[in-house]
Parts: sequence; C-alpha cells; structure tokens
Amino acid sequence: MLLSKVSLVVLCSLSVAALAAVSPSDGKDVLKLTTRNFEETVSQSKVTAVKFYAPWCGHCKKLAPTWKELAAHFSDNEDVQIADVDCTKHATVCKKNQVSGYPKLVLFFNGKQHQVFRGPRDLSTLKTQVDAAVSELLTQETIA
Repeated sequence: MLLSKVSLVVLCSLSVAALAAVSPSDGKDVLKLTTRNFEETVSQSKVTAVKFYAPWCGHCKKLAPTWKELAAHFSDNEDVQIADVDCTKHATVCKKNQVSGYPKLVLFFNGKQHQVFRGPRDLSTLKTQVDAAVSELLTQETIA
C-alpha cells in the first residue's frame, strides 16, 4: 500500500513536470503595465495588445491563460507586445483609457489607442485580430 502511494505521488509529479515542459505559455510573458510605465512601454512597439482587468473578475480569470498563450505566440515578433493592466492598482491608466468593464482588450498602434477587440476571445480569434492589426499598420506605414 505504501509503495503504491509513493508510486502515485512520483507519477503525478512527473506528469506535472511533463505538462510544464510543453506548456503553451512558454516564451515571452505578458508585460505588466503600471501607471508609471504604461505610456512609454506602449509607445515602444508598433502594436501593443492590452488587457485591462480586475483580479476579482471571473471573465478576466478565464481569459488569463489565453492571454499568456497569445504573448507566447508573438514572442518572436518585435512589432508586437502583449500586456495587461490591473485596474484595481492602476486606476488612472484605466480611467484614461475609458475602461468601464472587465476585461477590456485594446490594440494600440505606436502608442495610440487604435481599436477595442470585439467578438470571441479564443486564442485563434485574438491571433487573427493582432495579425490583422500588424498588417494594417504596416500598410499604413508603406502608404505614408
């Protein structure tokens, strides 16, 4: 009986380690934006996707793993940043960006608010929206 309990613990530990090794959240982390670093950080990248959230919000908690996967997906793209702002700690930034509900997902182009995400919030849709934003921005830069 003792051996089977030990075996179960070892097996569970190995399973957790294996899952961590192939986790889709490996890669670039979500940038944590604050009142102090928001403007500077958002203006450092061509496209910044920002999630304005509250830690107590159920929808925000559900979106967190997907947002982290989005950051990992764009980890090799120098033109894209994936970030978030805790509105319970950085209310000034959230007020300035007209956050009235959580989560609010916003795309910024070169530091300026461009569009609010609409529609489903699954990884595929979010990737598509960010990719479209990058293409749109690059087209605008080419025309200008």
